[in-house]
Formats: sequence, C-alpha cells, structure tokens
Amino acid sequence: MVLNQVPGVVENGLFIDICDRVVIGYGDGRVETRDINNGTVEESLIEFVESDNLFRDI
Repeated sequence: MVLNQVPGVVENGLFIDICDRVVIGYGDGRVETRDINNGTVEESLIEFVESDNLFRDI
C-alpha cells in the first residue's frame, strides 16, 4: 500500500476494539488527537524549523 511508504506512517487500517485514540499529524505542524470513547478532538501545534519539515509538500 502506498500509504505505508510515507515516512512517519506507523500503521493504518481498521483498529476495531484495539485502540482508543487516533493521532493525526499534518505537514504544517498541526497535530489532532481523537478520543473515540469520549468523542473529543484535541488540536495542538508543533513548532519546527521549516527547512527541517520533511512533510511540507504533503
């Protein structure tokens, strides 16, 4: 699968009854954490040097 070839992708698929949280990272430094039990979404921002961002084109 092409998604597995993206640097930083640990795993993908359906995690039914296996996980409670999903962490999604974006190329602009945003990080979204979704808690499926509570129905909450937390957003944060990771600051980095733009030249060090390998994912800025994604």
